[in-house]
Amino acid sequence: MTAGPGSEAGAAPIKIRLKPAMRARWDLPDIGYPLTFEHFAAALDGDGELPFAVMLSLLQKRSAAAGSDWQTLEPALKRLAEIVTPAEDRDVVSALTIAA
Repeated sequence: MTAGPGSEAGAAPIKIRLKPAMRARWDLPDIGYPLTFEHFAAALDGDGELPFAVMLSLLQKRSAAAGSDWQTLEPALKRLAEIVTPAEDRDVVSALTIAA
């Protein structure tokens, strides 16, 4: 992981570029991912795992901004959503309807 400029605490989100091995591990496209400096520092100080939910939220905000080229962000948004969504291991989901 490498941080982009403007990584002072309290500043606007920074952009990080994931190394090829990290992108391959998580099947993420090669784009600049937004992350707050605090979350970036916590990932470096902790176990090295990225806060994917935070990355997804900030990427959604970036894609919603006026003039955003959201279509280039769509593959990353989709993959981050898959990463943060719990796996469903049931083959059949039962639904019960109760009549009033």
